Amino acid sequence: MRPLDLSGFTVMVVDNNTEIASLLKQALEALGVGSVRTFGTGADAIRFLQQVRDNPDQAGVMQVDFVMANWQAGTEDGPDVLTWTRNHSDPINRFIGFIAVCQSGDLQTDKDPRQAGADEILESPFTVDSLAAALVRLIAFPRQYVQTPTYFGPDRRLEAKALSEPDRRRLTDKSTGVKVIYG
Repeated sequence: MRPLDLSGFTVMVVDNNTEIASLLKQALEALGVGSVRTFGTGADAIRFLQQVRDNPDQAGVMQVDFVMANWQAGTEDGPDVLTWTRNHSDPINRFIGFIAVCQSGDLQTDKDPRQAGADEILESPFTVDSLAAALVRLIAFPRQYVQTPTYFGPDRRLEAKALSEPDRRRLTDKSTGVKVIYG
């Protein structure tokens, strides 16, 4: 596969730890991402997304392509930004690629990022290669989005598996109230 040209992309990093935010920014810039914006709180990140929507000239970017947010136990910044984007009425915000940055072992917390609508999970400590792999999966292999009465986001099934027993899922793509949205 050819290397991806990331120079036209804008990535927003949300992390209350300035050292981690700086490390992510440097790694993204080393990968060739054109614009990286960092925010220390979810509230600041949401205000910036609103500014991009309402006045992109003033924001300095036309759109945000991806959000990378801290999903560490004890902070709500990542979950708040993800909830705001996935529940937004504007489709531009609803479909923003979202990478949850988790501490190793934090994936068993009460708010699993994939169940909440994250596209990808980047476990920390991370390498530039693992960050690049997450970006490639978002860009080159995007997942379809699903809307049910209680969930909107990328299909949480990472691979199609044949069932060895009867299908007991209550909702399928044919169920009333379920929409499969292809990108």
